[in-house]
Amino acid sequence: MNKKEFVEIVSRRLGISKKVCHDILCEEKKLLIEVCSKGGKICLRGFGSFVPLERKSKKCLNPQTKRYYFSRPKRYIKFKSCDGLL
Repeated sequence: MNKKEFVEIVSRRLGISKKVCHDILCEEKKLLIEVCSKGGKICLRGFGSFVPLERKSKKCLNPQTKRYYFSRPKRYIKFKSCDGLL
């Protein structure tokens, strides 16, 4: 299911327009990124939690030049579903 199909189904179930549903979904995504970028954790009971994590830099090899370099540390958001979700 893609974003368009998801918005269509939710808007039909709630009886709201697709534009309003799309705006709510986009605002939710912005809020999630904003909170996690500040180091916060979001827990939604009965659904799951979103936790910000960071991958450490690692030693990599450039195959063309045979030189080693260190990649930059990367930040990402991990989702863990609650026990009864699936």
